[in-house]
Amino acid sequence: MTQISNILDVDGTNAYQLPPDASSLIVFAETTAGTSQIAGYIVWKDRETNDGAFVHMQESVTPF
Repeated sequence: MTQISNILDVDGTNAYQLPPDASSLIVFAETTAGTSQIAGYIVWKDRETNDGAFVHMQESVTPF
């Protein structure tokens, strides 16, 4: 199992910034080797209330 945190931060450079008016974000994960199924989750944290929401990753129905 591997956990990836701060997906927008690359080597401490904070390389990727969401536009200030962005209301959502879609993240795609893809296997690069092996045949095992992948699973994932995200914890969505509200900046104003500090509340967290746990969301399971789901399979995309549209290939990209």
